[in-house]
Amino acid sequence: MQIILLEDVPNVGKKYEEHEVADGYGTNYLLPNGLARVATDRTRSQLKKKKAQIEKKRQQKREEKLEKLAEIAGQTVSITAKTGDQGQLFAGIYPEDIAEAHCKKSASMTLR
Repeated sequence: MQIILLEDVPNVGKKYEEHEVADGYGTNYLLPNGLARVATDRTRSQLKKKKAQIEKKRQQKREEKLEKLAEIAGQTVSITAKTGDQGQLFAGIYPEDIAEAHCKKSASMTLR
């Protein structure tokens, strides 16, 4: 039986992939649990449209990220953090911390 997966299924495949499975497995498990659909010309066409939509959204997000990156390129962000006697940080500085400091624009770098 040819099926198109609607979810990731261990030992079968990933979401939106087409696979050949045993008739009983498809009929008794995958289809009733909403994990797959029978692969027909119509479902293949729907899958193709869905993949195109997903790719379009992915490309839009990528472009947005690149625009934001271009906005902040070359800028300096300062962050205040506590340090030990030898200048070692007590905690890490994460991308979220940098983004927050960039948004505030009033943060200053001071290591204590």
